[in-house]
Amino acid sequence: MSAVETLQAGLSQLISDLYKVNISAAQIPLEHPAEEERGDYASAVAFRLTKELKKKPEEIAAELAERLNGDLHVLGLETILDRAVAEGPFVNLWLSPSYLADNLACILNGKYAVTAVAGNGPTIIEYSSPNIGKPFGIGHLRSTVNGHAIGNLLEAQGHKVVRLNYLGDWGTQFGKLIVAYKKWGEPEAMEQDATAELQRVYVKFHNEMENDETLLEQGRAWFAKLEQGDKEATKLWQEFREHSLEAFNKIYDLLEVKIQEDPESAYAKKFDKTLELLESHKLLKESDGATIVELPDKNMPPILIKKQDQSSLYATREIAAAIDRHERYNFAHMLYEVGNEQELHFRQIFALLGMLKLDWVDKLEHIKHGLYVMGDKKMSTRAGRTVSMESILKEAIARADKVIAQKNPDLPNRAEVARQVGIGAVKYHDLSQNRLTNIQFDFDRMLSLDGNSAPYLQYTHARALSVLTKAKTNPKKLGKEKLDPAALEQNEERLLLRRLVRFEEVIADAANRRLPHLVATEIYELAGMFNVFYANVPIIKAEGAVRTNRLLITAAVAKTIARGLELLGIAAPERM
Repeated sequence: MSAVETLQAGLSQLISDLYKVNISAAQIPLEHPAEEERGDYASAVAFRLTKELKKKPEEIAAELAERLNGDLHVLGLETILDRAVAEGPFVNLWLSPSYLADNLACILNGKYAVTAVAGNGPTIIEYSSPNIGKPFGIGHLRSTVNGHAIGNLLEAQGHKVVRLNYLGDWGTQFGKLIVAYKKWGEPEAMEQDATAELQRVYVKFHNEMENDETLLEQGRAWFAKLEQGDKEATKLWQEFREHSLEAFNKIYDLLEVKIQEDPESAYAKKFDKTLELLESHKLLKESDGATIVELPDKNMPPILIKKQDQSSLYATREIAAAIDRHERYNFAHMLYEVGNEQELHFRQIFALLGMLKLDWVDKLEHIKHGLYVMGDKKMSTRAGRTVSMESILKEAIARADKVIAQKNPDLPNRAEVARQVGIGAVKYHDLSQNRLTNIQFDFDRMLSLDGNSAPYLQYTHARALSVLTKAKTNPKKLGKEKLDPAALEQNEERLLLRRLVRFEEVIADAANRRLPHLVATEIYELAGMFNVFYANVPIIKAEGAVRTNRLLITAAVAKTIARGLELLGIAAPERM
């Protein structure tokens, strides 16, 4: 049980004993005061009781604080709570030094509070999902790194996570690409750089389409041929697919993202089965030669299920995928980490699945993210307005290596550290920002090695480890030591100990709200506090229990920053 849960349970019991009022532990509000001197937690529960008790909240808060201080043992809070102080309508709470010491020991020994998820199926998270035949652009970075980090956070909370990459390898765009390649493709260019050549002809197709209206119909016709198994169309599609997957895997290797392929084309084969299911529920209607499903919410347009040429659509395959995944995994949750421009699409899909009377529809969740934008425009492959992810990652590694060459040219494993620092900078630039907001594409800011960045956190982690090395301390043996609360001399020590308690709360909150940036913010603030501690408090030169305490705190900070970076999918080099 976490500190928050323990305190909530104690307050719930106290209110029941004191006032004979039943209020559940989950209903007890607890927050961290903005000023550290006001305690570790503050509760405004008095506001919830004032109407029923017919007392002022200030009076209730004073009574609660008084009884808390007198009944810690009775309430089972003597090992966690040091004192309670009423401040107006709030009850401020301070954690006990012994609890801070026990929490520190848990961190050093890797004994984290994980809530086992019993009796449920896995949580599936779909993310990344680049389109075959196009470069892996910066636009796919958000889904890839956010989806991966959310999966890590859920695993840290005890969930079994299945990670799926719904590759966009089917649809009318491939009919367009076939037409474009047959008209303008150059085999030699394909051999040299297939991704660049496919992008070139795809952009040309859309430029030419403005003056040749027949191109779109040609593209649709070739996609229809592909769905019907035409040999030439299938051969070209497979060639495009193989080249793209090879390029994508280079990116995933650099990002250290492992994800199971679950291609859209696999669900095209279930087209007829999906139509039969929709027909059995009498949902299909004809509309101008196409087939649609009208939704109960009239504010949402109908879903197009089958085009006039009888070919399938993205929505048809999405429906098939959801049903098939539930049959295969019996999932507890199905999360789609997809951009917010797809919000209407998922609302439609979820509504249609609800019309099929499926009892697991409430387990589906669209995790939206904002876009990368250039100026005031979104990235667009067809408009030629995108940036290659591979070029960004390689440039980030080169910049990191240049800095290392200047500051620490003899660093062992220099190439590997440059990769970790460069890739970390790119990932953190995204993950440190709320996924719901748009991000302005700024190459220099993305690759920054200063300020609120992964390199700053990685450097702080390495600095903490260097202190332990200089102190000739083995972190594993240090974990067997016990912090001595009586030997805490500086406020910076206590602030760090109190801050370290929060990390498990932040992980749980970030996992539940699907917001990785909460973890990024927490370790950034922790790193800042440690650097103040490092600058102002002697560590190695201290003696006895004071020295041991400070080394224990340093080791716990290093481990916490490394764990936070790991949850974000970012490496924590031991030396920089």
